[in-house]
Amino acid sequence: MRMAIASICTARKDMGRMMVCVSLSRKVYTQLPPYPSEKAFVDATLVELEPYFHIEREVVLEHWTGKPLKVDAVMRPREPQAWKDESPVFAVEFKPPTLFHTGQGWGDTKDFTAWAAQSVDYANSLWHSASGEQRLRVFACPSATAPFEDGLRTSGLSDPAFYMSRLLWQLGVGELAKLERDGWTLLGQGTHVLWSESRGVHEGKHWGLTPRVGSH
Repeated sequence: MRMAIASICTARKDMGRMMVCVSLSRKVYTQLPPYPSEKAFVDATLVELEPYFHIEREVVLEHWTGKPLKVDAVMRPREPQAWKDESPVFAVEFKPPTLFHTGQGWGDTKDFTAWAAQSVDYANSLWHSASGEQRLRVFACPSATAPFEDGLRTSGLSDPAFYMSRLLWQLGVGELAKLERDGWTLLGQGTHVLWSESRGVHEGKHWGLTPRVGSH
């Protein structure tokens, strides 16, 4: 089980009003079991997510260079009404749980940085569907930033994952992680719960999934 202090505020007073920071003040990653293969991990995870999402597996995207790329899954909420987007949809790229996620050590930095770069490539690709073509927000699963979180010893502003997760969000990449109490959770910028098994649609009511282009 891995713990990270993932927000620098929970609440503050501003001009006589209480301003509540709705992002996670602390998140605890559930320790995942060691799976025999990536396919076994993907199969097990999608079985848990299937009650909440329509899932299409191994979907081909078209990168801006023209190269076809295959993302592990494209998902659409079974109950889209509560989401900000009219037709919410996103992609997920899985990697086998590493030593870090299974509580056996840290692993290699490249396990996470190369994975993050791969996810950015997917976020800069087009998904061709019956309703047209669009870019998809990509969620890395279980987490590409978790090993860089040092919140137990540092504040958010000096936590490497604080910046890494926010930069990746601007580049079109979020996080699908299994958290204690929340279960499987879609996270934006590392701390904002868009959706979770326990909360349902949360900040996804106000945050759009479609990656932005140009000025942010």
